[in-house]
Amino acid sequence: MSDTTRLPLPQTRRRDRVILLASTLTVLLFFLFPVLHGTQPPGFPLDDGWIHATYARNLAAHGEFALNPGTPSTGTTSLLWTVLLGGVMDAGLPAVPGAWLLAGVSLLLLVAFWHDLLHDFGVGRLAAFVSAAALPASGILLWWTFSGMETTLFLLLAIVTLHRVSRRDHRGAGFGLALLVLARPEGILLAPALALWTWRRDRSLSAVWPLLAGAAAGALLYVGWNLAVSGAPYTSTLDGRRWLAHGGRIPETNILSFPGDLFHLVLRWLRTVGWGLLRDMPVPLRIVVAIAATPILFGTIRSALAARRRPPSPAGAPAGSSGSSRHASAQPGASQSGMGQRNTVSPWMALVVWVLLHTTAYALLLPYPGHAGRYLAPLLLPLAALLGAIIDGHFRATHLRATHLRAAPLREVATTMRAGWLSLRGWTPRMILLLLVFTPIALYSITTWRMVWLSSTRHIDAVHRRAAEWIHGHTAPNSRIAAFDIGAIAFFSGREVIDLGGLADPAAAAYMNGRIDAFILLRQAEYTAMIAPYEGIDAPGWIPANLGYGRGGMLDRHTVREFHISPPHYRSHIALTGNAYPRMLIDRCAENLQKHTH
Repeated sequence: MSDTTRLPLPQTRRRDRVILLASTLTVLLFFLFPVLHGTQPPGFPLDDGWIHATYARNLAAHGEFALNPGTPSTGTTSLLWTVLLGGVMDAGLPAVPGAWLLAGVSLLLLVAFWHDLLHDFGVGRLAAFVSAAALPASGILLWWTFSGMETTLFLLLAIVTLHRVSRRDHRGAGFGLALLVLARPEGILLAPALALWTWRRDRSLSAVWPLLAGAAAGALLYVGWNLAVSGAPYTSTLDGRRWLAHGGRIPETNILSFPGDLFHLVLRWLRTVGWGLLRDMPVPLRIVVAIAATPILFGTIRSALAARRRPPSPAGAPAGSSGSSRHASAQPGASQSGMGQRNTVSPWMALVVWVLLHTTAYALLLPYPGHAGRYLAPLLLPLAALLGAIIDGHFRATHLRATHLRAAPLREVATTMRAGWLSLRGWTPRMILLLLVFTPIALYSITTWRMVWLSSTRHIDAVHRRAAEWIHGHTAPNSRIAAFDIGAIAFFSGREVIDLGGLADPAAAAYMNGRIDAFILLRQAEYTAMIAPYEGIDAPGWIPANLGYGRGGMLDRHTVREFHISPPHYRSHIALTGNAYPRMLIDRCAENLQKHTH
């Protein structure tokens, strides 16, 4: 039997997988219910989603990567996502349903492969189930999924690649790494983590080289594509995002500031993922969280202390992880133990090393967690695994103190209350208790992030999309529109768009230090679509100011239309997502252009 041959799955794992997939599909439909019900039109909560959609549409219609047809550019970071979305749109699906379909399928596969991978890592049945269920139960992952971005696809490809390495399918893992790099270039950071794991496990270069070759192939394709389109080895989006992350400047990389940047980066991500929700959580639900967390935490600590005092189990003896550890050794790459045993260090090391490398790279190059924390999405995976480990450890700890009570239900209930409320034996009672406690928490997370998603989508529709539609109906077909947020403007206006944010046009970066008016004149834009804040509400007006828009009288512009979202609606999502400014001003510059060109 070859190393990659998959043995039959235990019946319990199949059943758990069906439950997980059915639950995930239900969550997806629940999240989209306002759209399916007709109360919310389809849309994206980010202007960036419309950038991908524009590139995908032009790829499907004209066979080129371009923001403006006929002018190739590299304003999309995810080459693979653009190609897939372009294929879906070429098949007849509109941009928004097409992106949702790709991301929704990615989430379903992510849950299935993550659950399977945890079993390969030697995780017990309960821990694997809880860790996999935590993904669709985290509302922020649903926000990423329906943002029009490649985040969920990126996580899926990373987990599939880890899964193939766990099954010793090194060529399949190499292919997965190539796709991962094409999904996002920082995916190459998974390669050293997997190479380290594979070398420690197999001690064979023949097992390592397919991984490195796959990563190198993906990197060469990505760099070659950028060189062919723009003449630069990387996408122009990096400079634009660094300008935003550093408050309107593009600094040199400073190693000395790295510790502080790393700390604040992770802190901002944690605040987005959890602390922002906890801050607004209703008091009754906070009480439920406290009741749920306290005994689990103490049970886990007692379990860890007991494990340190117990002698190691004899070779081949069951370790006592809940439910399915007896099946773990039947799978390639699995161990006989739960999450914390010695022979599972290597696979967990690979996951942790990758997440550390990913986070470190962002702290060095782009210390910004992204809209709703999407740049640091891999951090969600160890958090989900940790949740499963904590609950599983508590069950095992309290189970030891209740096993002497085989009958007498009243006595068992009393012992359960003394030992910790999660010490019931058996899969069904434990799952019932988990559902009773964590379902309200999951529903709160999902409904909160759905509200945030709806509000941020309405924001983009009311400001960016309406501005683009106005431009389409009130300007000449050959007009040039200069814009900082270019996605919806390019997709809906039908006009040539001049990029002021350095995402699609690298030439803009040289003018973003206060000379953007000169760039507008250079590109001969008749109109500008400039974002603007509500002064004193969450987002200061530093973007137009640092660009130098309207400074020095070079542009004798006048505003012809304004689009905005009300402050209460803006406050409901901006702190968690940072998706866009609340206002957009359409300024006419045609007279000014004639004055400077004649």
